Amino acid sequence: MSRVRSIHVQNPLRLRTIICLILIVSVITVTAVVTADKTQTNLTIGLSPAEPSVNESFHVSGILSSSDGKPLGNKHITLESSEKSASDSESFKVLGTKDTDAEGKYDFFRPVDTPPEFLQAKFLGNDNFAPIVSKVISARGAGTDHPQVVTGKVGTVMIYSTPAGADVYIDDILRGVSPYHAGGLSEGTHNVTLSKTGYRNETQDVYISPKFDASLTITLKQ
Repeated sequence: MSRVRSIHVQNPLRLRTIICLILIVSVITVTAVVTADKTQTNLTIGLSPAEPSVNESFHVSGILSSSDGKPLGNKHITLESSEKSASDSESFKVLGTKDTDAEGKYDFFRPVDTPPEFLQAKFLGNDNFAPIVSKVISARGAGTDHPQVVTGKVGTVMIYSTPAGADVYIDDILRGVSPYHAGGLSEGTHNVTLSKTGYRNETQDVYISPKFDASLTITLKQ
């Protein structure tokens, strides 16, 4: 009798185990088939400037494309950051989400007070395209022996001129030739003067904030 009872008790347990295994295999199979039917994707990531200096804001940008190189526009890209580790996926936190443009490009702004961090971009996929996570990159020396230390409230400005090729003076100091990206400027108002042979000098003030990149376009007159 004890043997018969044991058989009757064990059979339902075995049956439930078999059913669970079948369900798990079915889910894995369906997932694999669905993923295989989707177009594979590529996602790049990089910094601009490539090595931002101390107290300089920067941009994180890249391109989402299909496996055959076609840009994927109007797709959601999520930027994630970790100050701890490049390999610990659970340490990455979402910074924001942007849509790619018609050329598949995305762009995120990182302010001057950004600490050393690891960054990665992520596309969650949709009905037609497979999800993908970019490689992890280091910003501000994260993971190195010499991480950058932000020392004050500074910002940047991108200076354009029409025509291009004008000397750029910021607070009466020659900084470069337009178009020119000036970083490490203290928060507040700065004086920008453009000078080009054959044109009159033009001067404008620009307000610098650590929270965003300023932009200034000056038209030179003959």
